[in-house]
Amino acid sequence: MKIYITMTGPSDWAILNSLWAVVRLRNYIPDRIYILTIKKRRAQAELAKKRFTALLREFDSKPQIRIIQVREADFVGTGRHINSVVCEEKSQGNTVAIEVTPGRKALVAGALVPGIQGNADHVFYLYLEDFEYANNLFLRIPLTKQHSHDFMEEIKDA
Repeated sequence: MKIYITMTGPSDWAILNSLWAVVRLRNYIPDRIYILTIKKRRAQAELAKKRFTALLREFDSKPQIRIIQVREADFVGTGRHINSVVCEEKSQGNTVAIEVTPGRKALVAGALVPGIQGNADHVFYLYLEDFEYANNLFLRIPLTKQHSHDFMEEIKDA
């Protein structure tokens, strides 16, 4: 199974577009998704869940989607939580990707530790050259202005 761990953040579009980019540009179609969120962004996580379901239906996928609430600015606790999810999924033979694009720094820091330590197979980041496009759908942003990165792949190639 393909596992995708993502997080809420300031932009509703970043969480959707980053998954869309991974699906379209990297052919990574998740079977299970974990959305990490803080209490005040719970509604955003629920919206993302609906959008993920609609998007992935177009790729004949019906992923299991779980929302996990974490404490704001607790990067150590978040990192431990993500690490336990990664280890559990890896122990089942699954491929695990962590998406850091939409998250705020505390959540991203917590996600990068287990990712870069080598537990995750992929750590994805969608870089936008110009924030003029930040509030647009993936397909409305020129591909020349957005760049999909897999930090794990780039570390191996360095």
